[in-house]
Amino acid sequence: MLDDYEKDPKYKAIFKKNGKKIKERVNLLVEEFGDYIDGINIPKDSVHLPVELAFDVVRNYFIDLSRVKEFHNIEHAKGIKIAAYQTSWLLRIKPVQIIHIDPQNVQRYVLLNEHFAFHTMVSQLYNRSTLNNNDLTAWNKFIDHLIYHFHFRNTNPQSIELMLEAIDVQATWNKKEK
Repeated sequence: MLDDYEKDPKYKAIFKKNGKKIKERVNLLVEEFGDYIDGINIPKDSVHLPVELAFDVVRNYFIDLSRVKEFHNIEHAKGIKIAAYQTSWLLRIKPVQIIHIDPQNVQRYVLLNEHFAFHTMVSQLYNRSTLNNNDLTAWNKFIDHLIYHFHFRNTNPQSIELMLEAIDVQATWNKKEK
């Protein structure tokens, strides 16, 4: 499936330059999804993240970042920018699919894509090893407002990046990726 996109003339240049990184990031996103589902205690068979949709998220943010880098003549994007663009595409595509709802945990399925987008954003910025769900309890009010914003407001990478800059996030994305 992913190899078909590499042959598509629209995406050939981006794959020539970043093909390996794109595939690694797709795998990382799928891994993050597994970690997220484990962390919220819902049955794994009740939700699904199709690799094709994860790929669309990653491919689209790589294309956007490529344009930004070219326009600003920069070689590397900051971790905050990477997290913002991926989060924006997760919110647009909403790749997590609900197969069936566990009646014991109905609330866990509400805004699942928005919560997953937040989870991946925080995971990218802070590293799985340095921030876990227990650490997020101090952020509950912020998280509630942000998830509301993700679902009911217009989001774009720039607004997400501005929010992350405003709370003075120090991204550790590059540490995690290696």
